[in-house]
Amino acid sequence: MEIEQMKLAAYAADSVKLASQKQRIDSLRQVTLGVPVVVDEDTLFYLYAKRGGLSPQQRAENVSRDITALGKRFNLHPDSVYIESTDIVTDLMYGDKVLVSFTDQDGLWESCSRDRLAEIRRQVIVKKLKVMKAEHGFWQLCKRIAYFLLVIVGQFLLFKLTNWLFRKLKARIVRLKHTRLKAFSIQDFELLDTRRQVIVLVWLANLFRYVIMLLQLLLTVPLLFSIFPQTKDLAYQLFSYIWNPVKSILYGVLAYIPNLFTILVICIAIKYLVRMFRYLANEVQEERLKLNGFYPDWAMPTYHIIRFLLYAFMIAMIYPYLPGSNSGVFQGISVFVGLIISLGSSTVIGNIIAGLVITYMRPFKLGDRIKLNDTTGNVVEKTPLVTRIRTPKNEVVTIPNSFIMSSHTVNFS
Repeated sequence: MEIEQMKLAAYAADSVKLASQKQRIDSLRQVTLGVPVVVDEDTLFYLYAKRGGLSPQQRAENVSRDITALGKRFNLHPDSVYIESTDIVTDLMYGDKVLVSFTDQDGLWESCSRDRLAEIRRQVIVKKLKVMKAEHGFWQLCKRIAYFLLVIVGQFLLFKLTNWLFRKLKARIVRLKHTRLKAFSIQDFELLDTRRQVIVLVWLANLFRYVIMLLQLLLTVPLLFSIFPQTKDLAYQLFSYIWNPVKSILYGVLAYIPNLFTILVICIAIKYLVRMFRYLANEVQEERLKLNGFYPDWAMPTYHIIRFLLYAFMIAMIYPYLPGSNSGVFQGISVFVGLIISLGSSTVIGNIIAGLVITYMRPFKLGDRIKLNDTTGNVVEKTPLVTRIRTPKNEVVTIPNSFIMSSHTVNFS
C-alpha cells in the first residue's frame, strides 16, 4: 500500500508538471517556429523541443542526415522501420540505428502522446523512404547508367556531325576560289587575293566549328552530372557558371538600351549641326555668303574649330552614358590617357595654336611670295601644324607654325 501511495503521489506530481508544461507550450506555440526536418528538399515534419542536450536545430540536422543516408541504401526495406518505447522516450528504429527519438515534450508540442506522435512520424518516414528507394534503387541506377551512356553516344555523334559539316563547308569554300571569289583591292594595291581569302574563310569556319563543339560540351557536361542524384548539385553549379554570365550580359544589354537611344540622339544632332556649319563654311568660302569683317579664307579653319568643339561637347555628353563610366578603372584609364596626351603633345598643340593665330592674322595666303628669316619662296601649303614654302630653286621647305610665330615675315605679294 505504501508503494502504491508513492506511485499515486508521483503520478499526481507528474500530472501537475505536465499540465504546467502544456500550459506554457500552448502560450509559446503561436510565436515559436519549429525547425524543419528536410530530406531531398522535402519537409517531413518539425521539431520544437530539446533532447539530450541537443537543440531542435541540431536534432533536425541529425535526423535529416540519418534518413538521407538510409534512403540511399540499395538493400533498403522501408517497412522495417519500427517503434521502440521506454519510460522516457519513444524511438523510431531501423535495425539497430535510431532515426529519431520523441519525448513527452515533443508530444505536448503536437498535442498528442509521444507514442501516437511516433506512429504518425513513422508513416511519414516510411513513405519518404519508399520514394527514395524508387529513386536510388538498382533498376533506377541501371536506367541512369543507360541515360549516361546515351548522352555520351549522342555527344559523340554530334561531334562527328559537326566535323562532317565542317569538311563539307571547307570543300565548298575551296570551290568558291574558282567561281565567286574575287581579289579584294584598294586602288592598285591587292589586299587579299583569292588564295588568301580561302585561307581566311577556312580559318573562320574552323573557329566556328570549335565554338560549336565547346557549346555542346558546356551543355552536355551539366546534363551528365544531373543524371545522378549525387552529382545533381554539381550539375546545377556548372550550369550556373554558364548561365549567370550570359544572364548578366543579357540584362546589361536590355538595361543599356535607353542609354543607347540617348547616345544615338546626341550623335545624330551633332552630325547635322556639323553638316550645317560645313554648308555655311562652303558658302562663305565661295563668297556666295558674305559676312562683314569675316574673310573667305577664314571659313574652313573656323569650321574645323567649331567641328572640334562640337565633337568634344558630344563626347562630354555621351561619357556618362557609356557602360562602366562610373567605375574607378574606367576613370583611371581616362585620366592616364589624358595625362599622356597632354605631356607628349605640347609641341603639337603649340603648332596647332600657332597655325590658328596665323590664319586669323592673315600675314600671307597660298601663292604669296614671302621671306621668312633666310628663306624666300611661294607659300604652297598651309596646315594646322606646318607651312610649306617652295623656293626659287624648286626646294620645298617645311616650317613649323610655332617657328613662324616667333619670327618676322616679309610678304612681297
